[in-house]
Amino acid sequence: MPIHNAIYKTQPLTAADKELLNTIYTTRLRFLTAVFAIWMLSSTFYVVLFSHPKGSSEIIIAVAVVFCLCVSGYVIKIEPLKKDIKNGVKEIVPYTIIRKEYFEYTGQYFVALDDPKYLHHEVDEATYATCQEGDTMAIYRTPKSKFVFEDNGRFTLM
Repeated sequence: MPIHNAIYKTQPLTAADKELLNTIYTTRLRFLTAVFAIWMLSSTFYVVLFSHPKGSSEIIIAVAVVFCLCVSGYVIKIEPLKKDIKNGVKEIVPYTIIRKEYFEYTGQYFVALDDPKYLHHEVDEATYATCQEGDTMAIYRTPKSKFVFEDNGRFTLM
């Protein structure tokens, strides 16, 4: 299994990669903003209606909790995407193929890589035919957000 905190070879992001990351970034940011607004309104509404009339401390606590959760969500899930777009590189992470599988009824080809996240990953027929158990397969991912770029849902044989 590869060391996940190792320094890997990198290559520049393509324009399509940057556009994809930017789309994910803006979508997540809009979603978080909407969730934050709805959560703020509903928690404030709940405290005002179901609390005693002088529930200002409860409102402050509710707003603080919601704000902290949204900021932590931004820092964990959204900010790394922005940093990856700014850095403009993706890592080439090598994995070893430990098993090949073919399902004749569905016509699907799978490989298992030496990482628990990728134990059953679909590849095309040409890749399946050219790779062997023990070969190295590359996964392209961003350094900060660990977003994995896939070519039509498939990885690239090294």
